[in-house]
Amino acid sequence: MKIWLPVLFFLTAACLGSIRDKHKPRVVLSWHEKVNRAGVMIRDLGLDVLAEPPGSLPYSSNASAAVWLGVNFPVDQLADVMDIGRTYYPDLRYVALSDYGLDSPPAQVHDEVYIGGSTETALKLGLKAWTDQDFRKLRTLKTKEEVAAFVRSKYGPRRSMK
Repeated sequence: MKIWLPVLFFLTAACLGSIRDKHKPRVVLSWHEKVNRAGVMIRDLGLDVLAEPPGSLPYSSNASAAVWLGVNFPVDQLADVMDIGRTYYPDLRYVALSDYGLDSPPAQVHDEVYIGGSTETALKLGLKAWTDQDFRKLRTLKTKEEVAAFVRSKYGPRRSMK
């Protein structure tokens, strides 16, 4: 019995650590030629970064103009992440919360910001294009509730997802 106690403790601690890490804030970047530079800047903020591999089609900034914003992403880091995102993805103009448009999204998306999402999906969701002033407004928002209300104010009528 004494031999199993340390093993059981280790396994329990490892599982709890694994669960905790799954919900750590991170930024996911769609692939393009400057994705590594953007990743370095975001890592400098102390955030984890996942850069997606290149897709089968050539990258098009016009086709990747959306941001999917996790509802649990830290508000105090959001404006800096968006500024970096807009520097390296200059066509970003649509923003949606992670709980919009999906019936049951994976839990981890609520802790992520996905930069370079599908413009086509954004349009089907009825998202309105953001202005420079809208992106600057993020710096003034202090709570998750304020961010959510502001992002939702830019939603328009949904279109068919077919």
